[in-house]
Amino acid sequence: TLPAASAQSVGRFVWATDVNKAYIDNGSSFQVLGVSKYLADTVWNGTDTTKDINVSANIQDARNAIWALHDNANDFEKMFVNIKTISATTVRITVSPALPAGSYRLIGLE
Repeated sequence: TLPAASAQSVGRFVWATDVNKAYIDNGSSFQVLGVSKYLADTVWNGTDTTKDINVSANIQDARNAIWALHDNANDFEKMFVNIKTISATTVRITVSPALPAGSYRLIGLE
């Protein structure tokens, strides 16, 4: 866990081994350095039109991320689907018509 932030330690760098992220002390709290990334493959069966994906393991707030879905079997072509953040932890992917059965990569950058 992160130590307490301190006005006497502004600029202090901390590596959090539990989440493998770097933080900087701004005097009142710690801010994550860089960009958080979510990357995972989702499996679609050819009839699914909606999937809810929990992204909280890698993203602090899904509402602050940029999302994309790519086709793993077709040179990672970007799929033009509806991706909506329904909470801070969950992304809903809605497609019409249903995607062909296969694996699609969900990518989020926060």
